[in-house]
Amino acid sequence: MTITTIKKALRISGTNTAYDDEIEILQKAAEADIIRMGIKRLPENRVLCDHAVILYCKAHFGYNDDTSGYQNSYDALTRSLALSYPAGR
Repeated sequence: MTITTIKKALRISGTNTAYDDEIEILQKAAEADIIRMGIKRLPENRVLCDHAVILYCKAHFGYNDDTSGYQNSYDALTRSLALSYPAGR
């Protein structure tokens, strides 16, 4: 997943680089959290993992009114992924 894709999801212009460092940190944090949840083997089609990264970034980027909604969606998706793609499977 590229930072450009995440910026589009956050509704940030591709030419605006002011938040790139924060977005990159959030992306890395989301990927580390997905691994922490026990998802050691990612699916061939990473669309659900990419969506989880976007939800994580939306929940933690800036200040917005629906932080808990995005976080709840992220939590539900990563729990589902952990059950579907556990370590050693």
